Amino acid sequence: MTTFFTMDDGLTVCSEVPDRLFPLRRGELCVVSVDGADEFARVLPGPGFPAPVPGEFRRIADAYGKSGAVSNRAAAARARERAEKWVLGRNLAVHIGGARFSAGRERLTLSVCVNGHVELRDLCEALRRELHAAVSLVFLGQRECAAATGGLGPCGRQLCCRIGLGSGEVLLKTAREAGTSLMESSVGGMCGRIKCCFNFEKDVGAQ
Repeated sequence: MTTFFTMDDGLTVCSEVPDRLFPLRRGELCVVSVDGADEFARVLPGPGFPAPVPGEFRRIADAYGKSGAVSNRAAAARARERAEKWVLGRNLAVHIGGARFSAGRERLTLSVCVNGHVELRDLCEALRRELHAAVSLVFLGQRECAAATGGLGPCGRQLCCRIGLGSGEVLLKTAREAGTSLMESSVGGMCGRIKCCFNFEKDVGAQ
């Protein structure tokens, strides 16, 4: 059965899970292979946002794996701080949206938001030498960056795209049907796109 997972940096992954294990508990820590490397990921209740990338389910994490996931998260946070310091030192229009290590720490993945074209090969090389790990970059759009960094929306709850409730596409027509002013300040979310909650309100109204 198809199951959806989220990683520490907000990446959503989908994978088939053996019938004997389905359904996995929401939030269950698992190991999923993505692009040839095993990654820690937690079970999502649905497909979430951004659109999931294909992965291959490996196993449910045991106690040793859970300890490794905590250690990897701390190491990734330190790597992110190094990357942010590098970017600030060069006054680049770049935001490091998230960082994650693969389960064996052989690969560091940085999620970045950039304004225009920015060359980051020197950053990757500096981190590779320091961390003794391959470094890959994932360039994010506005909503993907919001999913990676998180934060609170005007409703006081975590951003929908951060916790896997983002609908991916919300039409301006939906906001108009809700009777909301179409001024950007009224319909725009923190990600710069139309608020996901208009879709939820539409579903509730239809019941």
